[in-house]
Amino acid sequence: MEHFKRRVEKYQSTTNGEHRYGIGKYFLKKKKVYLEDKFSKPLDTRPIMQEYLEKCKEEGLEINKLEFGLFTAKNGFQYEGFRATEEINPSDILIKVPRKLILNTRTCMFSDIQKVVKENLNFFTAKKGGLVEDHIMLVYLLRQYQLGKASPWYHLISNLSRYIDTVDFWEDEEYKYLDDPIFRERIRLQRNYFNYIAKNLREILPKYPDLFEEQTYSEENIRWIYIHIWSRSFGGSMDYISMVPIVEMMNHENTNMFFRIHKEGSEIEQVQITEEERLNQTSTENESYMSEDNIMVNEYDFEEFEEMKNQADQKMIKIDQNNPKLRDIRRQCLELEQIILNDFNLGDDVTIFFAGKIIEKIRKIELSALQPKKKTNKVQEEISRLNQLCSFFKELLKTYHKQTIKENEVINTSQKKIFEKDAKEAEQAIQQIKKQSQEFEQAKNDQESNQNQEEIVETTQQNNTECQSKQEEQINTTEGSNQKIKEDSINDKQIQNEIQENNQQESQNEGQEQQVDEISGEKEEQIDKQNEMNEQNKEESCEKDCNQTSSEDEEEEEKENKKEEKEEKKQIVVQEKEQVVEQSLNELKLEYTDNPDDWKQIQYDNFLLMADSRDRFEKGSQVYFCYNRLTNRSMLSKYGMALEYNKYEFVHLRYKYIQDIVEYAPYALSYIKYFELNTHKRFSIPHQRFNSKIISFAKAMMWDLETQSVEAIFNPTVNITLEIKGLEKVNQIYKSYLDSRMYSMDENESMLTKDNMNGHLYFATIYRLERQRIIKNQQNLVNILIYTLKQMLEQGEMGRQFFNTPTPYDEDPQDPEFFHRNRYILRKYIRLFPEQNKQF
Repeated sequence: MEHFKRRVEKYQSTTNGEHRYGIGKYFLKKKKVYLEDKFSKPLDTRPIMQEYLEKCKEEGLEINKLEFGLFTAKNGFQYEGFRATEEINPSDILIKVPRKLILNTRTCMFSDIQKVVKENLNFFTAKKGGLVEDHIMLVYLLRQYQLGKASPWYHLISNLSRYIDTVDFWEDEEYKYLDDPIFRERIRLQRNYFNYIAKNLREILPKYPDLFEEQTYSEENIRWIYIHIWSRSFGGSMDYISMVPIVEMMNHENTNMFFRIHKEGSEIEQVQITEEERLNQTSTENESYMSEDNIMVNEYDFEEFEEMKNQADQKMIKIDQNNPKLRDIRRQCLELEQIILNDFNLGDDVTIFFAGKIIEKIRKIELSALQPKKKTNKVQEEISRLNQLCSFFKELLKTYHKQTIKENEVINTSQKKIFEKDAKEAEQAIQQIKKQSQEFEQAKNDQESNQNQEEIVETTQQNNTECQSKQEEQINTTEGSNQKIKEDSINDKQIQNEIQENNQQESQNEGQEQQVDEISGEKEEQIDKQNEMNEQNKEESCEKDCNQTSSEDEEEEEKENKKEEKEEKKQIVVQEKEQVVEQSLNELKLEYTDNPDDWKQIQYDNFLLMADSRDRFEKGSQVYFCYNRLTNRSMLSKYGMALEYNKYEFVHLRYKYIQDIVEYAPYALSYIKYFELNTHKRFSIPHQRFNSKIISFAKAMMWDLETQSVEAIFNPTVNITLEIKGLEKVNQIYKSYLDSRMYSMDENESMLTKDNMNGHLYFATIYRLERQRIIKNQQNLVNILIYTLKQMLEQGEMGRQFFNTPTPYDEDPQDPEFFHRNRYILRKYIRLFPEQNKQF
């Protein structure tokens, strides 16, 4: 243990520099990024590529300290990339591409394909307005491909490889090797998107035989160009989606090398990010893109649910709710149940278990109230305690969710600038739509207001005439008739409310701009109010002048007429709303696409690829460019590859918790069915951070309402015993995940070194293995905490100093920094404990 003591001393003496133990730095060292690759060699460029390079250099392209190289993967597969010809230092400019060599959407738009775009706006325009740049560039490149050497982009297109693909185009039998059915569903959606594009182009482009020959828009060619735009184009801080020559041939790794856009005569912008911000960076997907959030999967097994309901019923207390002795108690308990149903989100990670245990306690209170010796004030005290407990839990939840949001924030200065720019442009477009819609609505309101006033006068006169006629025909009015009038009035209002609710629902389902929906909603409300005024005038006239009604058949017929009338009015409102949206968007489209002056001029002069202040590549090393902070799901989808030891990777862990509900909170099972809650809980488990949400989930499951504070669900220092139970449950969840995989970790690691494995299976193996490594590492961290907390229990005191003692789970002969890295990942959890040991 002496070597462990030395490590602990080193760890304690370098707390200010603890970021050196970040997992990203460890992964780069493990993969030997920045170091010479002794198995690489220079690559002889193909004649077509050499010709392209010479042409670009004549136009101002500069390549410094780089050459094309050939590299070898673990399975023996050889691939191309860039190789350092000499040592690369921080801030070195490696590639400089002048603007005239860069193809962007603006160039594509104002070319001979402009009429294709203008005449097919439904395909080239997004739902929220504005053009789909990818679609424009795709059509333009197909046109340039047909022109051949007559195209100014001939060399760029000739060097687009036809041998690249993405996971969307794998063979169906290959998807099983991903061992991820939810990802398979996401792939299916993306493949459908490509099919949509290909189908539309095969319908649109034949209309322009002067521009496109039939073989030009074959599915093979559409797919070829589509993949290159999807995986090789640049966006972000550039003004438009762009194809940048040569740079796209550099491979991806999580280095600090990014691109800059630069205007001649200005200083080269260096984005300054603090070390803490860099370490807090997560995937740019923010754990949502390529996640399960937008994939609808039916996870309900009703037969299984009924079986579990029977198991839960056996554990539940049976009480006659109609017992008169429970009348007052039952009313108070119902109020408490309403608080749970109305004030809590039963779909989060912890509340469903809390709610189930509160309901169970309510049933016990009701049962005890039936006992003859039970005092009423004692029952009141218990109900009051539950109310206070619910209030306290609600406050704890607010803090819990705020911390969760804060942990998931992406801190990136350069990315923030891009987001602000996009948000500003989007806001301007929305304001334009809103202004046009308001003008359109105002004109219609003025017109319809005059019409409605005339209708009200005309309707009132007709009603008076009808009532006078009825007064002459009918003399006697019974009490039942008066009652009928009141009931009809109530029914009319109910029908009106239902129609209004339906209108609101349809408004939500339209999926148009929120501002336009609000304007249409106001219009709808005005029409409803005018309808109500008409009805009230009619009813008041009848009650005042005749106070009589027609026969039942006439009443029924009148009621049906009212329904039909209101339904027609509802359809009119919907149609008007659609017209407002369509007119606003069409005007925006035409203004946006027709005039070159409406398109922003390119502001930069050069595209620069340069080393960051932390980048130092040795001579002979492979030089990487960081495409973005990407998970392996995104890389497979966008680039057809996965990255081993990817610090931005995380696992979407899905855990079926229904059986735990039956065991720990059976009263909550009915809520899951009633509200159709998801039968699985989903947790994002990252490489870089310790997931504490899943611990709170497990503790809520194990929590004892009678003996444990509700604060213990969220704070590990409140009840060490509950914390250990929660961690042990998490350990079981992780073990279950690892046991259910197609191959073990050892099997996957062995497969990576097999020769002759094709690229698809190779990257599928990396994808599987990385997910296992994440869960295995999280499981190890959980074991460290269990071991340390048990030491606290034995000694009857707790504090941060306990975590300075190595555990059996901190030993790794191949990794001398393993102990420090574990403590670094656990640092936020450890800081919850007092600095100085104290008894408990």
